[in-house]
Amino acid sequence: RIFHDGVVHWPKCHLTSGITVQAEKKGVTTLTPHIGDLVNLERLLMADNPIVSLPKEFAKLQNLTEVDLSGSPVWKRVSWRHQGFKSFPAVLLHFPALEELDMGHNDLLEIPETIVQFSKLRVVILENNSIHRHGLPVAMASMPRLKRLEVGGNPVARTLSWHGVHPKDLLRWMVFWKDTLEDLDVSQGTWTIDDTQSILEAAPSLRRL
Repeated sequence: RIFHDGVVHWPKCHLTSGITVQAEKKGVTTLTPHIGDLVNLERLLMADNPIVSLPKEFAKLQNLTEVDLSGSPVWKRVSWRHQGFKSFPAVLLHFPALEELDMGHNDLLEIPETIVQFSKLRVVILENNSIHRHGLPVAMASMPRLKRLEVGGNPVARTLSWHGVHPKDLLRWMVFWKDTLEDLDVSQGTWTIDDTQSILEAAPSLRRL
């Protein structure tokens, strides 16, 4: 119940009391920033609505246990550019079908290892953040469906530390760094001379390996 002030006074909207929102196939096209006021929301069931974007306030919903936006464009593609995020929004872990994630032009310092849970992720745009050389988990190198990664405008575009990364995984990813990478730390791995030569050829700007 959202309105529960009785019959004596005009009811007030108690957004913090909302636990479940259920509105499948209702033609909803937009979630307003007020969705962030539902701080105790646990279940959001809005499948088959033509929702194409999420307000940044959606990330405030820390108590969510179930999200179903399947059938909506936003279920597969989330764009949160220029939103001032300083950390990766944990709420995204409720989007298992996510294929494209655009978080360019924020203030992210690192990406958590939980990103590998997005088994269908194909595109990740992280340009113009503040991601440091240790800010991308090495587990990302083994994400098989990832075809596009943009990290330009981050320190990690020039200096990358991926300890223990498999040479073949790294070589596949060098296409994303070939024009910018200058310093690469892959210590604690098992490398052959041929592996090293392949990396040097794939990253012609590399100065330190």
